[in-house]
Amino acid sequence: MSAFAVYHWALLLLEVCVALCAGLALNAACARALAGGPPDRYDNPRWSLKLSLLFQVGVFPALCALSFASWRAAAGGNDSAAAAACLLADEALLPPSDAIGPACASSGAWWPTARDWLAAAWGDGAARSSVYDRLFLVVLVSYMAKDLFGVMTDRLLMLHHVVCAASAIVGLLQPAGVRFFLVGTTALELGSGAMNLASLSAKHSRKGKFEKTSVVLSFVVITLSHAVAGWACICLWRVALPAFFFVWWHACTWPLIFLRQKAVIEELAAVSRRYRPSAK
Repeated sequence: MSAFAVYHWALLLLEVCVALCAGLALNAACARALAGGPPDRYDNPRWSLKLSLLFQVGVFPALCALSFASWRAAAGGNDSAAAAACLLADEALLPPSDAIGPACASSGAWWPTARDWLAAAWGDGAARSSVYDRLFLVVLVSYMAKDLFGVMTDRLLMLHHVVCAASAIVGLLQPAGVRFFLVGTTALELGSGAMNLASLSAKHSRKGKFEKTSVVLSFVVITLSHAVAGWACICLWRVALPAFFFVWWHACTWPLIFLRQKAVIEELAAVSRRYRPSAK
């Protein structure tokens, strides 16, 4: 499957336009329904954080799970796919089990199927899985675009959203390896959700106990999300990608991981200093 060959440019333009309009419409609705409260430390409105949480902990994980579930269901219903999954299980030296047989792909040996799902292009295999993959990317464009028009004031965050939206469009143009992008993005957005919860909880409890707990939890979740995203990026070497796309994914992922980890460490240090017991 060659680059730029699977997607019609007219359809791509239509999807991007729909994504932009949907993002702006969400902004307008939530700015009215969820208005109120001070902005966060990046001067983002609180209603934007609440809207982001809906995507970060709900929409993106659900679409990623639906893509894998539909792929696994198709593998379980296909004898050749099931046999291939069983062969992969043997090659991976998984623990022997009486349950491993012709229905291996639909039973407990989920990792070989997950490995196939990750390595496949979204245009291959189960039709439903491809729909969820494409929908994930279009929704990601909409989600990133919603903050670019009068919502965010931090230029670095705006640049981050522009790069992420461009990466989603790249995924639509070059589908090989895009499911590693889905998994990495889902992990990163869960980490961002933890960060948003910490931001929303700031100074909302006596002596900052809830804020300290939320910031520590945010640090743990974001660090784990970076480990998953880094793993997904490293695994791209197993996919036959043109050099430009391989460099693109790495150039976008590793600086983002570094900057986010730096920000959460600084936040953890700041909260620790803020609530440090005073000497009597």
